[in-house]
Amino acid sequence: MERRINDKWSVFAEIFANSKAAPDEKGTFAGAVAAEYQVNSHFNVFVSTGYDTDDTWNMRPGFNIHF
Repeated sequence: MERRINDKWSVFAEIFANSKAAPDEKGTFAGAVAAEYQVNSHFNVFVSTGYDTDDTWNMRPGFNIHF
């Protein structure tokens, strides 16, 4: 789900689910939220944080260059 706050800012939320790879393993469920800032028409920066059922937290900063 994406929600545009204004011309420069957007926020995102995602939910993921993975089935188990083998009968004796468990599947995983994860979620993440992110914010994105549009610097100009060709460049944006973002940061995302997430959690999954393996008790793993992550934070991912990044950028996109649009050609």
